[in-house]
Amino acid sequence: KGKMEHKIKGGIAEMENLIDSFVDFTKNYVDSPIEFVEAAGYSLISAVMGEFLTSEWLPSLTRRPNLWIVLSSIPGRMRRSSLNAIYDPVYREGKKVVLRERVEDEEELERLAELTKIEEGSPEGIVDHIEYTNLDAYHYSSTEFGIVLQRIQSQGWQYGVGKVISKLVYGEGGTVYLSRRSDKKSIRVLRPNIYCDGFLGLQEFYLYITEEMIRQGLIRRFFIIYVPKNPRYLPPINENRLYLKDDLQDYIAKFVKRTTEVKQQKIIQVTWHPKVLEEINKIDKEFADAVDEDPSLYNLAVQSSWEHVAKLCVCREIANLNGIKMFQGEPTIIVSPQTFEKVYDFFNRTTASLEEGFERIGVVKERPKIREGPYERIKRHIKRALAKGILPTRSYLMQRTGFGREELIEYLADLVAREEVEEKIEQTRTKPRTYYVLTEKNR
Repeated sequence: KGKMEHKIKGGIAEMENLIDSFVDFTKNYVDSPIEFVEAAGYSLISAVMGEFLTSEWLPSLTRRPNLWIVLSSIPGRMRRSSLNAIYDPVYREGKKVVLRERVEDEEELERLAELTKIEEGSPEGIVDHIEYTNLDAYHYSSTEFGIVLQRIQSQGWQYGVGKVISKLVYGEGGTVYLSRRSDKKSIRVLRPNIYCDGFLGLQEFYLYITEEMIRQGLIRRFFIIYVPKNPRYLPPINENRLYLKDDLQDYIAKFVKRTTEVKQQKIIQVTWHPKVLEEINKIDKEFADAVDEDPSLYNLAVQSSWEHVAKLCVCREIANLNGIKMFQGEPTIIVSPQTFEKVYDFFNRTTASLEEGFERIGVVKERPKIREGPYERIKRHIKRALAKGILPTRSYLMQRTGFGREELIEYLADLVAREEVEEKIEQTRTKPRTYYVLTEKNR
């Protein structure tokens, strides 16, 4: 049943994987986009087991796989509350395994597991909560992350929650200036090496993210999964739901068993197959070249994608229900090419519509009142971009001209038909990149 029926090259049956098992049973009870369900599986591994895994090739001060996942879709189609109804019990039981040595009373253990969660709050409140609880790891959970982003806009970068989140992502400590009250600065000291991951949700992300957030670097710290349309549907009255409790308990038992195995090792070293490291470097080079050629908001926001891929790989590898081997006297797992391929497929599927969303950030709602016509304006920006060595992609032209997406596509189609502009396609490793050049008679 499940993953045991699938094969990889060489005809070897795949071992069971906790992420795949989570998807296999959860999709029967929740009609969230399947990408959201998969993301929840990865997040659970990161949130509960991630603090025990380390690798010199992981980013941040902690060198651990703390994923910060943001789920985004149109209102009402995310089904985040339904997904949380399954996610939260698994997280809680896993955290109880991690924290069990701290307290003996079961009720106190439940309370301590809840205290590992940070749900929104002011920047002062977040830092004070960490100082008060004094735990090793935290989980930032917010179903309305748009409110947090709005607060970042109103407070500014230096004195807002954005600064705190940025430090938590990379495990950085230090003095943080958080807000101003009565012309006095509020100062908090955040201790370093805190492990903190995030599982966040908001409606259309482009309504909350600003250009400043992207250029400050905050947004590239998040693995944003945007699903504009959800093809899945489950009726609310469904007899399958009668089996949820049993299936959930079965999964929790597997999850707790694996968490216990991981915790017993204290620290597990993560090593990498050379081909995996090579592929991750290729991904980084691809996105770095994209920024150099076209510093659009999308390319700036996703330029650290290699970090997300690397963390996903570690989470997926430890989720394989096989033994943890000893290497040179240390518990060790090796990220295999098969793990990378599955992660990379997930990454590509979950980011397929992302550029479309970023194209809508900061776009002028009404066409600017200018003397030149729309075709002349587009050609002017194409010419200017090429003179600077920038590939004028559609997202680049949207930002520069102020036209809406559909409007710009229509104008470009007219220009191509009139042989004033040529459409070029450049093959890249992730996906083809379309850009535009002026025809010879229009240069």
